[in-house]
Amino acid sequence: MFHAAFSDLEATEGIQFSDESGEYVCSAYTYRGTHDGDFMGIPPTDTEAEIQGLVINRIEDGRIAEAWVLADFLGLLQQVGVVPSMEDVATGR
Repeated sequence: MFHAAFSDLEATEGIQFSDESGEYVCSAYTYRGTHDGDFMGIPPTDTEAEIQGLVINRIEDGRIAEAWVLADFLGLLQQVGVVPSMEDVATGR
């Protein structure tokens, strides 16, 4: 879905750490790209945007057994102009 909507999508991994047992691994990431394709029904805006998030993986037998993802989709929708920013709301734009 992201690669179709942001054809030049690049991922950057930030900090990564695990608990003492290594069962849980947390990773911070940033995705950046140009919104040049349909994204969840939103037509292309040719806007450069980024989304930041965290993923927590539970590891079992050396493989990811479960994953929890937290991503700033509100920020992404504000960047492509679908949702007004808090500044725009506060100033009545």
